[in-house]
Amino acid sequence: MNFNIYNENCLEGIKKISDNTANLIIADCSLEANSYISESLRILNNKGIIFTTNASPQIKPPVYFNHISRLKSLGTYHIGDLVVYDMKAEVKKEEPNLHGVFSAFTKKENRNSNIMKELVFYGRERRCFHPDFKLGPLGDQQRDPEFFGMIIKATTEENDLVVDLYMGSGSCGIACLKLKRNYIGFEIKKETYDYTVKRIEFVVNKLKELNGDIQ
Repeated sequence: MNFNIYNENCLEGIKKISDNTANLIIADCSLEANSYISESLRILNNKGIIFTTNASPQIKPPVYFNHISRLKSLGTYHIGDLVVYDMKAEVKKEEPNLHGVFSAFTKKENRNSNIMKELVFYGRERRCFHPDFKLGPLGDQQRDPEFFGMIIKATTEENDLVVDLYMGSGSCGIACLKLKRNYIGFEIKKETYDYTVKRIEFVVNKLKELNGDIQ
């Protein structure tokens, strides 16, 4: 298993990844679509999926539809959305609050919607943030590795490559470690990167204690 993280601008780092090697790309709608989609399609294999955060179509429909339109105009096919609800309401037994949306895209020639059928029911049942709802030590909202884990299990197999363009605190990387996926992550902020390195080292040591097969 190959696991590599870089304190680097993802728009530069992605250029170093070989063609047709990525099975899953995790992106963020704050990235300018024109800047990363062409490179993402280059590294994405024919069965690969791009998951990107997006605005809610109910709360910010212009932002949502604009993001979908931009990506489609750049050569992607929109296969569906994963709706994410805040875990706080689940604990309090209240009506779930919409947290956000992950939109899924693939290459136009690979219009496979079966992936979204596997994910559709998770939106209401899986949490997006840590159970204690605390912000990370750097003030960021840390998504639960289990959230990324269910996306990874539905879209990839062991030893497939996951590319994380907005690594943040490393939750997606931790899920890849646990599920034995190859991983490349980018984080441009040095302070966040340094924290993530320590967090991932802690997880690696724990996994070694449990099964001893993490290298």
